[in-house]
Amino acid sequence: TEMLGKWQDKVARYAAILREEREGTALHQATGMTKARVLTVTPDGARRDWVWGVIERESQRYGIRPGRFLVGDVSAMDPDLKKDSWIANGIGEYVPLVRPQVQHLLASPRRARLFRLNRNRNYL
Repeated sequence: TEMLGKWQDKVARYAAILREEREGTALHQATGMTKARVLTVTPDGARRDWVWGVIERESQRYGIRPGRFLVGDVSAMDPDLKKDSWIANGIGEYVPLVRPQVQHLLASPRRARLFRLNRNRNYL
């Protein structure tokens, strides 16, 4: 049950990492990636809506690209990664965890197995 100030501070800190999508940044040096998403899971829908409101305002303030923050309640932790369960900053509607452009990668049993294994390593 974190307060408004803590969430504003969290978004500000993530903004410093997410704003620049290029090689040489701290994110790139740490992970080898230039883009990232932040997933937040809340205990219920009311808390999800409150947290999303803070993230939405603060991400606009810091110029974070749409879709970098995804917020869902515990029901979003569905094994169906194609289900529209997450509300995204700058989009304002529910989206799947795995974007439609890459959902075909889940169709292959081998790729799906690798995806499930890598999911535990935060490669989403």
